[in-house]
Order: sequence, then structure tokens, then C-alpha cells
Amino acid sequence: MAGRRLPPDQRRAQIVQATIEAVAARGFAASSLEVIAARAGVSKALVAHYASSRDALMAEAARTALVQLRSQVAQGLDAEADAVTFLRAAIRGAARLARTHERELAALEQIVAGLRDEDGGPVLGIADMEETFEGQEGVFARGQREGVIRAGADLRTLALVYEGAVEAMVSHLRAHPEANTDAFAEGVADVLLTGIAARS
Repeated sequence: MAGRRLPPDQRRAQIVQATIEAVAARGFAASSLEVIAARAGVSKALVAHYASSRDALMAEAARTALVQLRSQVAQGLDAEADAVTFLRAAIRGAARLARTHERELAALEQIVAGLRDEDGGPVLGIADMEETFEGQEGVFARGQREGVIRAGADLRTLALVYEGAVEAMVSHLRAHPEANTDAFAEGVADVLLTGIAARS
């Protein structure tokens, strides 16, 4: 692989993916540039050429993993479905990530927990979820127009509650591989969607 010349965008993507895989397999602290280079099948110098620092590479890997997870859920959604059906399907899709995308989930968790700025604060935080929140707000707004989501409810509040419930669900399912993923997702969807449903 090291001798094969790839276009810069493909090489960068390869190195970022190798970072995700390394962190998932070895943990944040143990994933040095040498480890990442070995997993990518390239030299450490080549990794350094594409990354200004290890921290910058880790941040890019986390954001890439988030996009991959979001895209996986989106693949199973029908954009023409009503908002409640759409949200229920999204919750099921997110639950299945605990079985199908453990590597990306583990890498994201490790990097978010481990990556710190010079003052010791987290580098990655809620601001990195903005695109996710905006998409969720769009679905909730559509649900309000359809009359199935509580009118007047603040869209960002709904998005935060939804995201918190989904993240907790995925964490639980990762910790309990014996759990019935789809059944658990349906239970979460029932509780969540009942709580935000329009009132007659």
C-alpha cells in the first residue's frame, strides 16, 4: 500500500479511516502516529504530511466517524414519510449502529473523551453536533406542521431531548449485546414520541 500512489483526497481519507480503526482497536492514548501509519500501510512521514498534528488528525477522525454514523442512519429513512414514522425509523436505525458500527462508535467515544486543548478542556463538544441538531429540528418542524408534534414546542429543546435519548439508548445497547435491538428501539420510540406528540 505504501508504494501505491493515491490522489491526495483518497490518501487523506485512507489515513483518517486508519485513525478511526486504530483508536477503536487500541484506544486513544495508544494510537500514535506510528500506529496509525502502520494500520494505513504508509510511513509516519506521509501521515504527518496529511495531518498538522496528532490532535488535528484525531479531531478529523472523530468528525468523520460522526458523519459516517449519521449517513448510515439516513440510508434507511424515507424522506416522504410523516414525521412520526420518520423519527421512529431513525431511532431504529440508530439502535442498530450498536451492532453494525461499533468501531466508529468506539473511536468517536474515545476521541471525544481523550482529546483536550491546552487548558485541559474538550476539543470536541456540542458545537460539533450542530448539523445533526439542525436536521432534527427540520423533522420536528415538519411534524408540527403535520399536527403530530406538540405545537409551540421549542425545536432545539426537542432536538436535545431526542439526541440525549438516542445516545443513551445506543450506549445501553453497546453495553448489553444480549438486548433485542429492535424491540428496545421501539420502546424508546414509544416513550419519546408519546412525550412530544401533539395534544388533542
